[in-house]
Amino acid sequence: MRRMAFLVLVLALLPAGAAAAGWLEISTVADGENDTIVIGGTTNLAAGNTLLVEVISASFAPTDKTEPREFAGASGTVDVEEGQPYNTWRFSIDTPLPPDTYLVTVTHAESGTEASGRFTLTDGAVTEVETPMPTTLPETTMTPPETPTGTTPTEADLPPFLTALALIVSAACVWRRR
Repeated sequence: MRRMAFLVLVLALLPAGAAAAGWLEISTVADGENDTIVIGGTTNLAAGNTLLVEVISASFAPTDKTEPREFAGASGTVDVEEGQPYNTWRFSIDTPLPPDTYLVTVTHAESGTEASGRFTLTDGAVTEVETPMPTTLPETTMTPPETPTGTTPTEADLPPFLTALALIVSAACVWRRR
């Protein structure tokens, strides 16, 4: 009976490892009302997931402590909202930013999914977001997969390491019984 329970557990967890990975995309950066900047994008993560959005000046670098230097940027969290065909997210920066090039990073901490990009802010204009941002990490951004018409994207069930862990535990329990 216990073997059957372990086999059912293993079979139930196998599809979790084969589930599609989550992805994020930064698709828009635009001027909002009252000097706000609105950054938005799409994702296949389920509505209600929380994303961390970080915007920092590309010219921000370490300096000598005797030299005062301003920091320009913003960070905060946003929730994924229901959308069609993909779910959406929006982040507003209410503080006016000085003209510069800014780096944007959007992260879903629970799955490790991340997207990066950059935009340039000039006096009175915002350039389109450039993604993927040049980086030494090969998987910084992910291209959204094609979704067949009539279906909705879903969140990845479990990370693959949990599937592997379940298989190891199940095998150990079956081997121990013998």
